[in-house]
Amino acid sequence: MKRLLIACLLGPCCVYGQVRGIQYIDSLSTHLANAKEDTNKVNLLSELSFMLHDSNPDSGITIGQQAVSLAIQLNFNTGLARAYNNIGNNIFSKSSFQESIVYFQKALAINKKLQNKKATASNLGNIANAYMYMGAYPTALTYFHEALKICDEIGSERGQANNATNIGILYSYQNNFTKALEFHKQALRLFEKIGDKNGIATNLDNIGSAYGNLGDQARSLEYTQKVLTINRELDNKGGIATNLINLGIFHYQQNNYEQSMDCLVESLPLARAIGQEYYIAINLGNIGTLYKYYARDSTGKPSKYRLPTKKENIAKSLAYLEEAIALCRKNDINEHLMEYSNHLADVYIMAGNYKRALECYREAQFVRDSIFSNRNKTKIDSMQMQYDYDKKTAAITAANEKRMAVAAEANRAKLKLGGMAGASLLAIGFISFLYYRRAQKNKFDKEITEVRQEALNAQMSDHFIGNTIDTINNFIRVNDKEKASEYLILFSRLVRRVLENSAEKMIPLRDDLQLLSDYLTLEQLRFSDNGLQYEINIAPEVDAANALVPPMVLQVLAENAIKHGFSKTEGGLIKITVQRNTGTIECAVEDNGGGRRQKSGSEKQGAIKRTSMGSALAERLVRTCSTEGGNTSFSIIDLFDNNKQPAGTRALFTMPYRLAE
Repeated sequence: MKRLLIACLLGPCCVYGQVRGIQYIDSLSTHLANAKEDTNKVNLLSELSFMLHDSNPDSGITIGQQAVSLAIQLNFNTGLARAYNNIGNNIFSKSSFQESIVYFQKALAINKKLQNKKATASNLGNIANAYMYMGAYPTALTYFHEALKICDEIGSERGQANNATNIGILYSYQNNFTKALEFHKQALRLFEKIGDKNGIATNLDNIGSAYGNLGDQARSLEYTQKVLTINRELDNKGGIATNLINLGIFHYQQNNYEQSMDCLVESLPLARAIGQEYYIAINLGNIGTLYKYYARDSTGKPSKYRLPTKKENIAKSLAYLEEAIALCRKNDINEHLMEYSNHLADVYIMAGNYKRALECYREAQFVRDSIFSNRNKTKIDSMQMQYDYDKKTAAITAANEKRMAVAAEANRAKLKLGGMAGASLLAIGFISFLYYRRAQKNKFDKEITEVRQEALNAQMSDHFIGNTIDTINNFIRVNDKEKASEYLILFSRLVRRVLENSAEKMIPLRDDLQLLSDYLTLEQLRFSDNGLQYEINIAPEVDAANALVPPMVLQVLAENAIKHGFSKTEGGLIKITVQRNTGTIECAVEDNGGGRRQKSGSEKQGAIKRTSMGSALAERLVRTCSTEGGNTSFSIIDLFDNNKQPAGTRALFTMPYRLAE
């Protein structure tokens, strides 16, 4: 289970202040009852629409549409834009993110035409939120930065705080929790300065999530409980539902399943009451996950939630997870769709329904591929650097212009012209250098992204996946349920690890070798009579738990050896050796196959070409992922027996020996 993060929705510029609660909503309703059909009524309708997005979004949409109709009738474009934005807010609260963007874009177009910068920033921030919840992170960050740039220009502390909150959430989604904490604390200071209790509560909750992900569970619990108290005071049902979910996840991570279930069971009806399908889905999915663990639990400990039999707990888990997944599909909640599909597959395995389990794993993999393409860490970091660069360049330019203006007052026209020319040349040279550095970084970042995607395709090729699924299907056909279950779990674990590791620059050697072992175990299935064998030898001086290596390299080399070194049925032996030299780690993948020189003619050329493609990919991975590329080496060595006949191939790479911090 993953803790939820709360984004800031940006509402209208409140006519009557930032007061919250039922009394304020009642007050707005009273004013509306006596209001004339004028622009003031449009503002009141819009304000009421926004106030209802947390508690009754359906009513909020209806009232927002009334505001739209009246604004069009009065030709009141400012009010029309505000009404569109608040309809979008209410639709967003119902987790219909794609539909909400339509209304936010309508508001944005009007506000840009009116040159209303404050409202434009609000619309941009809301569009970014919708894309973020859909998993389109680079697109979201583009909109956030555009919004933040406007807020900086006009000095809007509330806008700065809202966007800082949401950029912090994006960093959390990228697992950069230290950076996320920095943005949430910055937002918290701004919200405290302007006295916005909702903003304070939001960032306290997100800070608690960040501390939890950084391993500081005591602080995490402290912040979550603090924000729950605030949200209960504000009667913020959406906030209370989210806080309870996060408390449930906290207790789950501490293996306190009963307390976790208490929180989730209290949160679910709150989420249902306000119609927030995002939170409904998360509650259902997490409750279903807990029932999965109840089904596995054989300790016999007393529980008020666990049902008497394993079969009953499985049925309960399936019901909750299926409903959660339906809502995730409906609302494009891809992150949780992937998580719950994996859990659902596990439960179907427990139920003996292997066909349905495979379907769930396939859906999880498909969604993970989609998320991977959207969540490009390098692109997001590059975009953040671009924003920081633009901001600093603007400041430098402004300072230079000011100095030039002062110089113009003090010097004669000729000296002033020469000074300005010199300053311009220096500025041009400086900016050109920065652009060159940025271009070089972008080029390198693009290369890393491309080579990781190539490696991912090599690891999870259609050929390998198809062979594995066919083999598991054969076990099912011959009614060998134990083997089918064993290999299905192994396959799902491999897929998860490959997809998780593909996003990392360096991982511990032990994790990479475990992934390689799972891969080779599955490859053994298609060779008869134990034809494929492998050995993994790690020198004692290598700290496998902490020594860092680029992910995917060893598996790419092993796949290359199997594909081009052995026949399709006979197989052979693969040896993986890891040892440490002075300041470096040396990894070798050796096979006893036919070697690259055994074949002749066009067959030989084809084999060498295919082998070089796999080894070239591995070499690129080593050189791009190592932080000290100059100290890396990669080579392919042809092996021969005593009679100088081809006896296999050894792929060898070395790189700096680094330990995880």
